Amino acid sequence: MGLRTQPFEKAGLVDGRSLQVSKISAELENINFVGLHALLLRIGICRTLAFPPVITVPCEKRLSANPIADAAEQAGFEALRTTSDHGADDEVLLRRLRPLSAERIKEIVIVTCDGKDFGPLLEDKAAAGIVVHWVGTKLPYPGDGRSRIGGRLEALIETKVFKFVDICDHLQELSLPHRHAGRRGSRMSIRP
Repeated sequence: MGLRTQPFEKAGLVDGRSLQVSKISAELENINFVGLHALLLRIGICRTLAFPPVITVPCEKRLSANPIADAAEQAGFEALRTTSDHGADDEVLLRRLRPLSAERIKEIVIVTCDGKDFGPLLEDKAAAGIVVHWVGTKLPYPGDGRSRIGGRLEALIETKVFKFVDICDHLQELSLPHRHAGRRGSRMSIRP
């Protein structure tokens, strides 16, 4: 992973399971990982990443290849293959977040709707001077009509502890082009 020593860098992290929820809520058929990578770079003021953005990807023990991980890696992500059993996927991202300090990292861009697991640590990072950009959607999940952004996270967004970026404002960038257009890596996707 090896972090560079330049000051004022940004960290980009994607909770793959939450991205799937946001994708369904926003009625996106597939995710363009190239567009997602570009979005992580564009959010905020820092244009240099301390390390490749990371994304958790559900692993299937019976599969040797994982097309979602492959697509993410082709777009420049580090795909962290994990399960969601007992919060294992969140713990992988939390281990990446804990050592980040304001001495090196100016901004964190995180894609998740999980305020319960990530909120307290990111609140501490914000208090230490790191700007936290929280990417997700407040749209209700189809079927139950409830937003996946919880009350605690909503309060932190309202009080400006975190800068909220609605994924719905970037649907064109995150949508895949038609299958006949674009590079091979941009056609890969997360499918429901």
